[in-house]
Amino acid sequence: MTFIGNGAFWECDSLKDIYYGGSEAQWSVIKIENEDVFHVHDTAIPKKTVIHYNFKQPYSGSNPAPTEVPKFSFTDVTPNDYFTDAVLWAVEKNITSGTSKTTFSPNATCSKAQILTFLWHANGSPEPTAATPFTDVKTADYFYKAALWAAEKGLVSGSTFGANTDCTRAMTVEYMWKAAGSPAPAGKADFDDVPANADYAQAVAWAVEKNITSGTGDGNFSPAATCTRGQIVTFLYRAMGK
Repeated sequence: MTFIGNGAFWECDSLKDIYYGGSEAQWSVIKIENEDVFHVHDTAIPKKTVIHYNFKQPYSGSNPAPTEVPKFSFTDVTPNDYFTDAVLWAVEKNITSGTSKTTFSPNATCSKAQILTFLWHANGSPEPTAATPFTDVKTADYFYKAALWAAEKGLVSGSTFGANTDCTRAMTVEYMWKAAGSPAPAGKADFDDVPANADYAQAVAWAVEKNITSGTGDGNFSPAATCTRGQIVTFLYRAMGK
């Protein structure tokens, strides 16, 4: 949008809020017509009107109330990306703040430490109560409490944590399923590459039932495929954010 005609805000003396999907910089270059003259916005729009930038309409409900999304300046996340809503949610809920002030790195492979830290934050960042069972986890590690929590919840086991292990699709849904209490799915996982006796089979079936994922196509789930940061926050958003 580059132009707003004369009638849009004509005599809107009591207009309090305008919800705009773009940024403040994008709004500032829009020409608003008032009596055939292009003016600064406060001429055509009442001065008490609040412009809400970066607005996204929620998906649920036939006439949902407006809601604002948190502002961020990730240069590698655009409004058209499938993971945009998930990233916004994850930032708002303090699940992650990105890989820097300006990047989220949505296409970077997610590590075991990252997915479990995301999941720990999504569950309220509870304080662990037991000592660490891991020989490769230090108190200074950013994932220290997440690792202990994951062990307490039965998400992981053993004496080594393996923080930098690439997180696979099977690992992701199994962690999420266990964190949710390991609920019994109504059916079985109907994928050619998910054996019925696989440790993660119930987790896959649960994830499909919850619309967290529908597989990778052609009857496959691709359990060994690695997950990106964008995919991980999308899975979490579908499970916990809607």
